[in-house]
Parts: sequence; structure tokens; C-alpha cells
Amino acid sequence: MLKNYYLVALRNMRKHKLFSVINIVGLVIGMTCCLLIFVYVQDELSYDRFQKDYQNIYRVALHGRISGQEILTSNSSLPLAQAMLTEIPGVEEVIRLKPANGEVAWPSVMKIFLFGR
Repeated sequence: MLKNYYLVALRNMRKHKLFSVINIVGLVIGMTCCLLIFVYVQDELSYDRFQKDYQNIYRVALHGRISGQEILTSNSSLPLAQAMLTEIPGVEEVIRLKPANGEVAWPSVMKIFLFGR
């Protein structure tokens, strides 16, 4: 029975070559796009999962408008860290990173991240 299906499919592919090529190319493009989207989503979802308590680590960013200009940055003011510790009950630790020639960070960075342990 299965052999018969294959024979009919091959006959139709030989009879309608252009239509078959268009369908096969469309199938290949669709499957490739699906695979690339899956790989991208898998990579995004696995970001920083090696950290202990990764579900409790957050990054503060600013997204807004100042004088009509759209701003998207991960910079924040220095007093924000202390304000978050005192005013938000769920915040246990806060770190600040300052990009320089090497990364400059507060000592509490080793309490949150597991680099070199």
C-alpha cells in the first residue's frame, strides 16, 4: 500500500515538474525558517540559565522619552540602587557594573553571579 503511494507521488512529480519543484522549494524554505526560529528562541530562553537563582536576577533599564527623543539604555542613576534596596521589599542585593578597560563592579557581584566558583 505504501509502495503504491510512493509510485503515484513519483509519477505526479515527473508529470508536473515545475509545480513539484515550487512545492518542494516552498517546503524546504518553510522548514528552514521554522528551524531557525526554534534555534533562536531556544538560545534566548537559555540565556544566563547557568546562574544559581537565575529566575531572581533582573536588569534595570530605562525606556522612555526625554524632550521628545526616545531613550533605551541600561544606565541608571547612582541613588537608584539604594532606593531599590530600601523601598522594594523583594530586593535582596543590588550590584552596579561600570564598563571601563576592565569591568568595575560592586563587591556584591560575587554574591549574585557564580563566575569562577
